[in-house]
Amino acid sequence: MFGEVFTSNLDSILYREILAQYLSPFGAINYDFWFKLHQDNDPKHRSKIYTNFLEKNNVYWVKSPPKSPDLNPIEFMCVNNWVNYRKFLNPEYHLRIFLHDLWDNEEKKRLSNKNNIERSEVLRMEFLFIPIC
Repeated sequence: MFGEVFTSNLDSILYREILAQYLSPFGAINYDFWFKLHQDNDPKHRSKIYTNFLEKNNVYWVKSPPKSPDLNPIEFMCVNNWVNYRKFLNPEYHLRIFLHDLWDNEEKKRLSNKNNIERSEVLRMEFLFIPIC
């Protein structure tokens, strides 16, 4: 799976658990653990429980200056699109569909590239996928 969909408020404990589950494997596979994490100044990004987690796991992070949305990639690139998106669509529902489709397509590609799996086996595998909902 490529992401986490949650419906509760994201606090520092949940944020730490999500990164523990996804950040280390992603960093190991794609960057051989040589990467820097960039975050804004949200309180959960500065909490003691979270910064201890980053230090314990040798994750280097870029500390953003306060009140600098121009340095925040999400706010800088996506804020206008997000506002328009929320007006017309149900974000949680469409995010779940997007993640499910992405996972489904990537898994099919990965499986079809293996020499020992025939096309019929790949088609049968699509029924084993666990929906994100």
